[in-house]
Amino acid sequence: MKKFFACLLAALLIVSVSACAKPQDDPILDRPSVPSEPENPNEPDEPSEPSEPEQPSEPDKPSEPEQGKITYKSISKKFTSASGVRFLLKGQPNAKVKLTVHYFDSDRGLWLLSEFEDAFDATGALTLEMPLSSGVTEIEAQIAISKVFDEALQQEVKVEAEIVEIELLDPPAPPPLIAPPVKEIHATMPSVGTVRSLTVFVEFPNRTFENACSKEVLQEEIYGEGKNGLSPFPYESLSAWYARASYGNLTIEGDVYFYTCKEPIENYLGENHEKILMEALQGLDGEIDYAPYDSDGNGTLDQLTFAIPVLGDPALSAFWYSATFSWYEHAAFRVDGVGIDQYVGLDIPPTQNDLSYFKSSLAHEIGHCMGLPDFYKYESEDWEGFHGDAGYACLDDAIGDFCGFSKLLFGWFREGEAQVYEGEGEQQFTLYSLSERASCVILPIESNFGYFSEYFLAEFITPTQNNSILNGFAVKPQGVRIFHIQAETATMAWGTKELKYNNYSRFYEGDDKIRVIRLVNDGNGFYQEGDVCTFGAENFAAYDLHGDQTIDTGYTVKIGKTSGKSQQITVTREF
Repeated sequence: MKKFFACLLAALLIVSVSACAKPQDDPILDRPSVPSEPENPNEPDEPSEPSEPEQPSEPDKPSEPEQGKITYKSISKKFTSASGVRFLLKGQPNAKVKLTVHYFDSDRGLWLLSEFEDAFDATGALTLEMPLSSGVTEIEAQIAISKVFDEALQQEVKVEAEIVEIELLDPPAPPPLIAPPVKEIHATMPSVGTVRSLTVFVEFPNRTFENACSKEVLQEEIYGEGKNGLSPFPYESLSAWYARASYGNLTIEGDVYFYTCKEPIENYLGENHEKILMEALQGLDGEIDYAPYDSDGNGTLDQLTFAIPVLGDPALSAFWYSATFSWYEHAAFRVDGVGIDQYVGLDIPPTQNDLSYFKSSLAHEIGHCMGLPDFYKYESEDWEGFHGDAGYACLDDAIGDFCGFSKLLFGWFREGEAQVYEGEGEQQFTLYSLSERASCVILPIESNFGYFSEYFLAEFITPTQNNSILNGFAVKPQGVRIFHIQAETATMAWGTKELKYNNYSRFYEGDDKIRVIRLVNDGNGFYQEGDVCTFGAENFAAYDLHGDQTIDTGYTVKIGKTSGKSQQITVTREF
């Protein structure tokens, strides 16, 4: 298999340097052991023993230097991103030199190799430049120099050479983010930029949260960095979770408060929630300036969360449960001139044992504040929207990261990261781990493709970052999954523009008809290398005029090689 990859990548990974430097082929390697610098390069005839790297353990060692050549000083560097690397070498004037560079492509999980041969100038200096692909995060370089014939001594002698400087070249500016498509539909919270959120834990004279964490602890757990260590990754904090989910494009800041209502909890049960919320917001008005919580200046609070101590009481559970609610009965209510459009209600106590559950549920509900509906089914014995190992997603069961469709509509993709199949025939694509970077392939069903239309969307999932939690739920938590999307919009009876086939819509005709999103091959796990998806797979067909999936779109998707955090797929369409 190594030979196959070596042949494949040799053609793809030949790099260009300065006009005088010509790199050799780039074979795939295990992480190399870089020889250490000799104690005295003027004395020994052989290089010192290679030093073993820290990771991974027991890697293959690089081949020995060619006969008659000596390996001198080596250098290594780790980094996040760079468009290239520049090496400054010093050595014997006019002597020939070989620079060997091992570099790690984190997207594919592979060590690769390039070699450069050139000569020092008359001053003994040489500069070599090597461009890098976007996935490279580490380099290790070593230098070898030929022996030079000394006319006076009439014999070959070794000369000194070293890499004196290594400089990372700035990466090119990333392409711009696409404008968040979700702005076209009803949302109360921006999906990009910096947003201020407010969380209020409401208690009553006769009912409080038992063993609740302190306000300071909750502030760190929800809106801090999670330094308390009370919640395991990836729910160390809500803000950290969203920073990863959005690839740094959404920053959630916020504050935590406690408020005790004036009356016993029973006195509020016959009322709309809004009685409790208005009392709490007015009661905290002396402590809070509400204006900064309207970051987009639309006149309403960006994101507002309330939790009350239901604690398993059946009467309270019927009155208050975890959901996102519309504010409608007291439309004229204002605090510091700011109104309310939606709010999140949670019935999860702020205790140490419940913190992860609290934050995963809040992450789900905030997805609604940003404009997207539940992907699970209402009023159905089988409530799950997606099933099996490939069926975990934040807006379905609140387990794992957002799916690619959600991230795409939230505006977390940059131009070109959502690849679109165009035309017909065979086309190849590379998918990257969705929890690591924005990446998907869209297969349009109609020629007039738009994000709010009908299409298939393929993505590659690995149990990393926010999806690391899948290791505790899925038997095989990695692979390709494909969704059937029907994202048309419509104006609802209450006047807002939303996804036409969401569960509350008058257009929604039940589980067996058109839904916003379905999982292809539902319940059968991820597609793996060698699998083929074609017409006949569940949900891999277009909707007909009756709302049934009967139309063959002509697509076939073949799952190719998996390399670390990237996945090859081949798409064919025949009409």
